Amino acid sequence: MLRPTLHQLAVFLAVATHGSYSAAGRELHLAQSAVSFHVQQLEDLVGVELIEQLGKRLCLTPAGKVMLERSRRILALVDDSVAEASGLTGELCGRLTVGASSTPGTFLLPEALSRLRNEWPMAQVVVSLNNSRTIERRLFEHELDLGLMGCPPKRENLVAEVFATDDIVFIANPGHPLSETRSVSISKVLTEQIIVREPGSATRDAFAASLTRLGLELKPTMELDNTEAIKRAVRAGLGIAALSGYAVRDELKLGVLTRLKVRGIKLQRNLYVVRHRDKRLSGIAEKLLSYLYYYRDKM
Repeated sequence: MLRPTLHQLAVFLAVATHGSYSAAGRELHLAQSAVSFHVQQLEDLVGVELIEQLGKRLCLTPAGKVMLERSRRILALVDDSVAEASGLTGELCGRLTVGASSTPGTFLLPEALSRLRNEWPMAQVVVSLNNSRTIERRLFEHELDLGLMGCPPKRENLVAEVFATDDIVFIANPGHPLSETRSVSISKVLTEQIIVREPGSATRDAFAASLTRLGLELKPTMELDNTEAIKRAVRAGLGIAALSGYAVRDELKLGVLTRLKVRGIKLQRNLYVVRHRDKRLSGIAEKLLSYLYYYRDKM
């Protein structure tokens, strides 16, 4: 009995992920005709149509959706096996895909990645920055090996471990009127111009949840999908924000931002390492996490 090859599954996965033969070809460095040929071969082997054209869009058939999930799991298992086998030689090599939300990805991960690259140059780590909801979905769909998130996952089959505690602090421009006060109530803060991250951000969700417990409502005047953009907006005097203490540490030391002492609310959240239950931590993942814990403790 003929079985699909790993290459055919990888090509199908790329087409299903991008929704385009041409985009899949660019990712895999294949001509569009070659991509179509491999998908057709796979369909011939399984005896059913996996992808159908609806207008200008490519859509998965019910059988295609099943094949997509299985392809992700199979290819993830192969990657895990290669990484584990390579670890037996004492040399870390292989590929690790990491999804990180803004705070851990920008302010905690870079030092750990730099050390990993210097000490284990054969280890390849691919990092994508997304909000926590997107990372959770990609972990669930086996698109990522590891996630660093600001909230625990809600989907089944995802397991999480706390790796850091993050204080969320209120910040303002040093020239803001509230920066002169010794402390200010949360009710007064909410009358100001409030700048927040986009929906799906763990920092925003933690802020909104704390306000809800107090019977208050978050009514932002500006939403930005980038922590650096929020810091710049606050420095420009456009409003007040609540951001990770890790994210504003340098600006507070330099005095370009001021931390407000806010009464009536304490914002704190955990940061999590998350993986799919079916995926074991590879040697690269374990080494990266050990470096991450080391630099976390130095901060």
